[in-house]
Amino acid sequence: MRCSLLILIGPFLILNSCIKSFSPIRYNFSSQQVEPVPIEDSSIYTMTLNYKGKLDSTMQESIGFAIHTLTKKNTESTLGNWVCDALIFFSNDSLKIQPDFAIVNYGGIRINQIDSGIIKLGQLYELMPFDNNLVMVYMDSSGISKLVSKMAYFRGWPQSASINYKLIKDSLSSFILINNSPLNSKKIYRVLMSDYIYNGGDNMDFLLKYQVDLIPVMLRDALIYSCKKLSKLHGGIQSKLDHRILKE
Repeated sequence: MRCSLLILIGPFLILNSCIKSFSPIRYNFSSQQVEPVPIEDSSIYTMTLNYKGKLDSTMQESIGFAIHTLTKKNTESTLGNWVCDALIFFSNDSLKIQPDFAIVNYGGIRINQIDSGIIKLGQLYELMPFDNNLVMVYMDSSGISKLVSKMAYFRGWPQSASINYKLIKDSLSSFILINNSPLNSKKIYRVLMSDYIYNGGDNMDFLLKYQVDLIPVMLRDALIYSCKKLSKLHGGIQSKLDHRILKE
């Protein structure tokens, strides 16, 4: 507080003043982080834009032709049948190895259909977006029975035309035929599948005890190979429902 008083006594003027000072008794501090303002690097932006343009252009590449629409459904479907038959074709034609049959898990096919007409590369990336490799698993007849039983539990997985079985009450299997022959307890079967399944995906961990050959080819690349070559050989790809899985 500051105050002043003027007093007039006769001819004299007297100034009387008082000053009161204050001292702080508490201090408050706070800190605030200041982020630097990003400076856009035009060279990186241009490089990213160019890469995206090239990628978009690559995905639009025509790699084949679908004679009719292929659809994905439970138990058996034209899309599931084609995928597994295409894996067999790739193995026979490119690897020169003949599997007894091929399978893929139902969830591994990520789109519901391929429309009739031109097939673009990007469609097969959508079909198989995961970078899973092929493996060849060597299994005895008891292992095949267990594998088919687990597939039946899922109401059937996509499989190649070389294996047939009967689905009982949507969860049990019987009458397994491979290449039109009953299971042979003395034979070792070659089963083509993804490393995801072999490594225990979808509760298939029992497969790990079986001998396996690792194939350094992704499923997606095998399908791209087959789509290109089968389109050239036959004018397009196609598939049909041929009762690979019979329902009771």
